Amino acid sequence: MTRMIDRDMISFTDKPLAVNGLFGVDKDNGASIRLIIDARPVNSMFIPSPPVSLPTPDLVAALNVPQGTTLYAAKVDLDNFYHRIRLPEVWWPFFALPSIRAADLGISGYAADAVIYPCCKTLPMGFSHSVFLAQAVHEHIIDTKVPLLEREARVIRQPFDPLSAATVVPSIGSPPLPLCTSALASPTGDFDLSRMRHSVYIDDLNIYHHDSLMIDLAIDQYLVAMAAVNLPAKPSKIVRATADGLECLGVFVDGRNCEVGLSVPKLQALRMSTLRILAVGEATGRELSHLVGRWTWAMLVRRPAMSIFSAVYRFIECAHDSSYTIWPSVRRELLAATGIAPLLYASIRCDWSPIVIASDASELAAGVVYTQVQPSEVRHLSLVPDKPGTDTDPVLQSFIAKSDWKIAISHRWYQQEHINALEVRSSLAAIKWSLKRPDVLVPSSAGHTRLLLLVDSSATLGSINKGRTSAHRLLRPLRTMSALLLAAGLYLKAKWIPSAMNPADKPSRCL
Repeated sequence: MTRMIDRDMISFTDKPLAVNGLFGVDKDNGASIRLIIDARPVNSMFIPSPPVSLPTPDLVAALNVPQGTTLYAAKVDLDNFYHRIRLPEVWWPFFALPSIRAADLGISGYAADAVIYPCCKTLPMGFSHSVFLAQAVHEHIIDTKVPLLEREARVIRQPFDPLSAATVVPSIGSPPLPLCTSALASPTGDFDLSRMRHSVYIDDLNIYHHDSLMIDLAIDQYLVAMAAVNLPAKPSKIVRATADGLECLGVFVDGRNCEVGLSVPKLQALRMSTLRILAVGEATGRELSHLVGRWTWAMLVRRPAMSIFSAVYRFIECAHDSSYTIWPSVRRELLAATGIAPLLYASIRCDWSPIVIASDASELAAGVVYTQVQPSEVRHLSLVPDKPGTDTDPVLQSFIAKSDWKIAISHRWYQQEHINALEVRSSLAAIKWSLKRPDVLVPSSAGHTRLLLLVDSSATLGSINKGRTSAHRLLRPLRTMSALLLAAGLYLKAKWIPSAMNPADKPSRCL
């Protein structure tokens, strides 16, 4: 019979079901050590964790602040969040740690030379389901106890579908069980700051709004709710509403200028780290992976910059833990990243361009069309959900059918390429044409502009919205497009439409 001895965070057993390891990583720049459970043994015994979509800097950069308003931001960090979430008692023996003699701990109830195993009673870092469970706990408490932080106003990557295959658990003899974090309405997935918005990143809460009083009221309500369930905030990590700049999700949110990007000291430190590695002339795959990861996080606020990297991924894959001389192609990419560092910020108080463009390509020619639209209507269209291969939203269908489309470009190709490359080149032609218009290209002192592009190619859609592609045939035109977007301060939003509905289809055939 298994005997368990209760403690606040650990219990003990002499019959473990899985014995896990331990290791530590630096915390607070070496001031302390964060204890991590090497839970690979128990992870192999559980089903795969459900997917978790955590907010990233590109979502903050997508926020839309109305003209003439000031953005306020606030944040709260919970105290020892993981270690305050208690595991079910039947799980404890699965989270056993390396054994120790009972006499060494002075534990009664066991023989002095008995071998016992400490067991985690709280959610351990390293467990494959920890992020999902922690995020679900945090969101559930906010959804049910903090009415000022509406679930519908949560900043997420896309509206949550509780019945999608990736978010349900099959159940024999009954309907599938949704793995959603709340029974309330799903977030809308828009980024309009006309109302209070917030994001949840495991134990962190960030709030954004143009009303500082409302933010502080929401924080007070949140603090009371979390303390009531023994998940208090860390007092030193509570930052009330401010417009003078705040670090949110690793990027600096400047509320007065309405700009988002890595802080200047962090960006300069990243540049210097890159130049040091280039000066040494060699690196392991692990070292370069860490560096590229930092650059990727910085580039998320301006996704076109991510098209710079290609050879670095191959180097990381080849080198692993071995030290290799840095390839010339890798050197060029890293130098390019350091060169465009001043452009890695996003303006979140910019209007939509008063035109919408559509591009298409055939093996014969490229076609680009445009139509004049009110910026408010373009903003509404940008929020319409779209997914390749699915039915087009009626709002988008109506817009395409009723708009007066004019031909901007219709020309034959000079050389043959794969159709996916031609589709990207057609979109590139649309961007070049758009940047000749004064209502699209505005002086940098006047702000930046958002532009909506309609395409019927899923490969083009993915590469533009992600900012990168692994397909080399698409990379060259995508890099040219990215350079133009970064230099012009233009934020491109690509949206998918069916080929039969694409108004650029006819010009792309030179008919």
